[in-house]
Amino acid sequence: MNGVVCPQCGAWTRVLDTRGVIRRRECANLHIFSTEEVNHVKPTVTRVKRPIPEHWDVARMVALVNKHSGNKAAAAREMGMPRPTFISRWKSVHKP
Repeated sequence: MNGVVCPQCGAWTRVLDTRGVIRRRECANLHIFSTEEVNHVKPTVTRVKRPIPEHWDVARMVALVNKHSGNKAAAAREMGMPRPTFISRWKSVHKP
């Protein structure tokens, strides 16, 4: 079974003719109708990497991460950062 049912009676259908993306169909009760293929594409989401603001002291950032035993969230709160992702990105680029 193909899953497409008749919009008038809900019976099964078969394809009579295909031209490009248009299909002519006929149901078990001889109703004839057309369907069109539609390609659903999800939009791509791009994330913009923001640079580390210059007013954040790099040495202080490393010291706070070490002080909090690697707890980046606690270090970010003490540093006044909005989120700890800046520290994660910084540590992956600048290895002490």
